[in-house]
Amino acid sequence: SLEFKKISGNLNWGLTYSVESDTYDPNDLGFLYNNNEQSVNLWIDYSIFKPKKGPFNRMNFGFYTGYDRLFNPNEFTEWGVNLWAWGQTKNFWNLNIWTYFEPLNGYDYFEPRVAGRYFETPTFANVGFNIRSDRRKRVRLWLNVRIANFGDEGRYDWRIAFGPTVRVSDRFSFGFTVENSKANRQVGFVNHLYEDDFDEIPDVIFGRRDRTTITNNAFASYTFNNKMALTFNLYHYWSKGYYTEFNLLNDDGQLASTDYNEMHDFNFNAFNIDLQYRWRFAPGSDLYIVYKNAIFNSDDAADQDYFNNVRSLFGNAVNNQISLKAVYFLDYLYFTKK
Repeated sequence: SLEFKKISGNLNWGLTYSVESDTYDPNDLGFLYNNNEQSVNLWIDYSIFKPKKGPFNRMNFGFYTGYDRLFNPNEFTEWGVNLWAWGQTKNFWNLNIWTYFEPLNGYDYFEPRVAGRYFETPTFANVGFNIRSDRRKRVRLWLNVRIANFGDEGRYDWRIAFGPTVRVSDRFSFGFTVENSKANRQVGFVNHLYEDDFDEIPDVIFGRRDRTTITNNAFASYTFNNKMALTFNLYHYWSKGYYTEFNLLNDDGQLASTDYNEMHDFNFNAFNIDLQYRWRFAPGSDLYIVYKNAIFNSDDAADQDYFNNVRSLFGNAVNNQISLKAVYFLDYLYFTKK
């Protein structure tokens, strides 16, 4: 990648070109979504550090655009534009609004999961806002809302997330977050069909689904002293999808009607409890005792409501685990000094 940046003063900007060839191993340098892509990204933002008038302590306005292509073959995939405004009020609330849109149809070469095939994605635009209260207060709140509309009849999605955090004392705090999202007529890969055992290139089946996802997270922490602390996390992720239509992916990236009608509805749950005790017994050295409780469930019961789903979840096998981990810092200079 090649990058040019200006990161001082009120006006900042950056221009980046990144490329990952089709032979680049994504595991060489860490996690990547995929290889075989090239992108050009430009961002510009303007900050006002001390507004002369109004209710804000600081403000920031920005613009971003990204243009993406495949590396091999050298084909256009997507172009998007992002605009945002952020401000911190005089009572230290943080407010952020944004929009992101893709004004041209895109071409997704990865969702079909067959080399050389692509799906033509529709235009779309989303808008959202985020509010966070003063983090210095004993009770702090945050709210995040996003809605999106697509250039595809009847397709939209929305997301809302919120949560409080309560600091009872300097030692003890707790809170929770709730996230609910809905995607209507979401389009995605379903299956490959082979006409016979000698067919090397399959037909690609896509489906339209109504998907609901709810995530709940409760957390707490207690600090005994400057060396010992206890943290607790309870996490439940639930996602279900009901397929309303199946389509055959044509060679031109469009969807066509098909007689395919197999069951692909899904209902997935992940429930976890993590309890961790940490003792810093020496500088840079820690002892961890961790208890984990996990329940997973995956089936096609997409017609259940949330509470019936939770009741059926706890009928599954429970995995309990206790682990002990020690991390010790060795000072090389201490052992080698004269």
